[in-house]
Formats: sequence, C-alpha cells, structure tokens
Amino acid sequence: MSGAKFANYRCMPLIIFWLWIGPSLNTVLDLGPTLNLLSDPLQKWCVAQIPFTTHHELTAAMLCGLDPSRTNALVFQVSGLYHLLVVSGGHLAFFANLLQPLLRVRFGRLCTFVALALYSLTCGAQPPVVRALLQWLVVHNRHRLGLHSHPGLYTWYSGILCLILVPAWVHSLSFWLSWLATLACQLAISLRLSAAMGALLIHMVLLPGLLNLGSAHPMSVVNNWLLAPLLGGVLLPLCLVTCLVPSLAFVRDAAWSWLILILEPLNQMVTTTSFQTPRLGLILYVLLLQILAWQGWIWWQRRF
Repeated sequence: MSGAKFANYRCMPLIIFWLWIGPSLNTVLDLGPTLNLLSDPLQKWCVAQIPFTTHHELTAAMLCGLDPSRTNALVFQVSGLYHLLVVSGGHLAFFANLLQPLLRVRFGRLCTFVALALYSLTCGAQPPVVRALLQWLVVHNRHRLGLHSHPGLYTWYSGILCLILVPAWVHSLSFWLSWLATLACQLAISLRLSAAMGALLIHMVLLPGLLNLGSAHPMSVVNNWLLAPLLGGVLLPLCLVTCLVPSLAFVRDAAWSWLILILEPLNQMVTTTSFQTPRLGLILYVLLLQILAWQGWIWWQRRF
C-alpha cells in the first residue's frame, strides 16, 4: 500500500477492527513483556545514578520514568503539570537535540536511533516515549517510505505502529494523551500561535483526556503557559547534570522545593473534578482529530 493511500485513511475500518481485537492477540504479537524485560535492569541502573537526596524520587520520575509517590503525583496532577514527570516526547526531543551532531556523520542516524532506543528502555519503555521514538524513526525515514511531508501523518504512522507492536497500549491513557498532545502541538505550530494561545489550544484538544486526571481547569492552562517551558528547559537539564556532578544535587533539590512551594497554594485555588472518559470514546476522538488534521492540510495546500 502506498503512502498516499494509507495517508487518506482508506484502511480506517481495518485499524478500528485491530483496535478492538488487537489486545486479545497479545500472547502472539505483544512486545510489551519483552520491552519490560529489557527495560527493568536499565531503569534500575538509571535510578542508581541519581544522587540520593531530598528530591531523589521526583528526579527519578523525570529522568528514569519511575512512578512518583501519590503525594508528589497529586501536586503535579492537579496543577496540570504531571506530563513533566512522565517521560514522553518532550524528553526524547531534548536528548535528540543533544545528539543532533551525530546525524552529520556516517551511520549517525543509526547511532542516534540506538541511543534514543536505549534511553526509551532506560525509562521503562513507557507508551509515550516509545511512540515518540517510532515517530522520530518515521520522520527520519520519510523519503525512503515515500510519505507526504505532513507532521500529522508521522503521528498517525507511529501511533498505529505502536498498537501493532503492543496492542495492550490501546488501554493506556498516557498513550492516547501523548498522541493528542503531539497533534495539538503540531496544530499550534502550523497556525503560528503565541505561547499563551498555543497553551490554550493544547488544553482544549487534551480536555477529554484531562478529565480523567482531574486537571481540566483554567489554571492548568496558565501553569503550562508560564511554568512548563521554564521547567522543561531548566529542571530536566539540571537533573541530568546532577547525575554527572552529584555535588550539585542541592541546586536541583532547591529547584524542586521552590516549584512545589509555588504549586501547592495554586492547587488550593482550584476545584478538581474527575470524570472517566469512556476509552472507546477517547480513541474515536483521537482518530477523528487525526482525519481532520490530514483533511485540513489538504485544504491548506489547495488554497495556498
């Protein structure tokens, strides 16, 4: 099947059927147990490299994908910043940028992919980071695959490939949220929105999924507009540096402490309500947005 035919979603009924029956075939096709087996020792090694100080747990969550305690998770979940503690596409993009010089040398693309794959395993091979890894692979091989130059299609291919490799991820909320977040970011970039309007757009697109986390409130938009870029650009590199220079752990702990000190009173200003969005409804919502993204790109190309 050519990229164009696949891109026009003519195989959508087959994909929906796979989403329905795929999890029952996991004994034959599911790579989840293999990923867990490979990632477990690497994740333990990653955690062991982090200086054991006050905020060791939060640092391990951000760098190694370790689940934070309920207390710490709730602080970030209510504020709408829980994605900072979930290793996802943003983390992978950070390390991919660090490895950018490798792409200029022979076999650089292969070396970069291996490095990013090892990092994904080190983080517990969580659905968001694996989906981002496969999207990186699709983007850097788009010419060989004959794909259209449309970012939404790369998200489509990587998402479907994830579900083929690990059908059980159809039940993963983090997987669908990462898919939605990627589509929303691509839309905000294509529309050239400001940081504030982009944060609002991303929040609105993610709203059906955020209802499950209790963070579907306006303060979440403000937090992601003002705090998320600063934290992603400062805390993640700082956590990484303290693994190499343990004596700087006190700076990292101070940053975490100040962040929690800011978030706790802000969280008290909002009323959180949790609503379990039906998983099938969330899946259909993601697929609908994916189709609209493609059709919108076609309309844009024809008009301009």
